Amino acid sequence: MHFVITSYGNDYVPLLAVCLDSLRREHAGDPVTVIWDDTSPMEVAWLRAGFPDVEFRQITLAISSHNVHERIPLKLRAWAAFLASAGEGLFCFLDSDTLVYRNIASYMGSEFDILFTWKDEKIPLNTGVIAVRNSVFVREFFALWQRETEAIVNDPARLTEACAQLGAADQAALFSLLRTRDYTEAVRRDFSFGSILFQGVSCA
Repeated sequence: MHFVITSYGNDYVPLLAVCLDSLRREHAGDPVTVIWDDTSPMEVAWLRAGFPDVEFRQITLAISSHNVHERIPLKLRAWAAFLASAGEGLFCFLDSDTLVYRNIASYMGSEFDILFTWKDEKIPLNTGVIAVRNSVFVREFFALWQRETEAIVNDPARLTEACAQLGAADQAALFSLLRTRDYTEAVRRDFSFGSILFQGVSCA
């Protein structure tokens, strides 16, 4: 499994370091790529020294907003760009504040195109951990998800509602594309570009 972590800004560097350390403990030998932007070269150099086996890849997202709800969904641009340049395989996208305290390979069965996670909380849908089996259809879905998310971000009224109801613009967009509130069962959805099998897994 190839882990991909997005990190934007110096404030997330300590969290990223803990995330990387947890992966080194639980998934030793699995490739890890950190996609970063808006971080000082000194912080990146410190991370490279501490985690020499990790690939650090800068992607310029032209982050200008200081609104966290507008910045966070930009990770979808990085995810879509990464998948477009990657080959086939199993990829797990993580937010930089994720702590992996158990090897998660056993949760990655063969019957899914996109695996998403949920929490037993008021806002259950979680886009901080997403696993995919890279394919043309998955890449098309990520492009669609990105467009739907950025449409929400660019509409202040929709963004306010999305954050209130589902925590973030990207989670609201995913919710509308999944068209279900039952995250415990696999669900297949047909789109103009093809069919995608989604599988929900508890963050616990």
